[in-house]
Amino acid sequence: MKRAIKRNPGKLKETITGYLLIMPNLIGFFVFTFVGAVFSLFMSFTDWSLIKPLSEVKFVFLKNYTQLVSDRWFIASVKNNVWFLLIVPIQMFLALLVAVILNGKVFFRNFLRTSFYLANVTSIVAISVVWFTSTSLLISIISVMNIFKNWTLIQVMTEGGPGTSTYIIGYYIYYAAFKLLRFGYASALAWVLLVIVMAFTVIRWKKQGSY
Repeated sequence: MKRAIKRNPGKLKETITGYLLIMPNLIGFFVFTFVGAVFSLFMSFTDWSLIKPLSEVKFVFLKNYTQLVSDRWFIASVKNNVWFLLIVPIQMFLALLVAVILNGKVFFRNFLRTSFYLANVTSIVAISVVWFTSTSLLISIISVMNIFKNWTLIQVMTEGGPGTSTYIIGYYIYYAAFKLLRFGYASALAWVLLVIVMAFTVIRWKKQGSY
């Protein structure tokens, strides 16, 4: 490798240029994602609140995690998320059906394809479905992730109500952090959500390999 670079200075220049181009993105990822994730994990073992200075934060160890078992809002969020997950196969089936229809001989096919694409440009399911079963794993995982973490729709339409009937884990994380001001507890919720999504990903991946 070293000999190849020495023999081809242009290759070395190209490599350095490539690293310089991706450097801002790598720095941003490290500062805002990696460091933030580590900080969140650390704070999930504390009683950190927005109204408390960091100097007064106390370690509660696993208290935030054990409290989830008896937290009726969290339990309700998990149950509601299970119901919302039923949307995923229905959504994938309908999207696939539309893709098959648009792949046939229909009037204004190109116009309709463009219209569907533009209308769903932020929906990974609608865009990716044209690849069919080769990306079904990716589609299902991203769809499940979006359902678990989504809070915008709930916040705008119901704010979790009536009662806890529309609470989902993503919305409860927001509620615990910015309404209850329990950032430590919200961090624990976020890590539990990560574990749930990772577990689903592993199970889905193994089932995909068995087809």
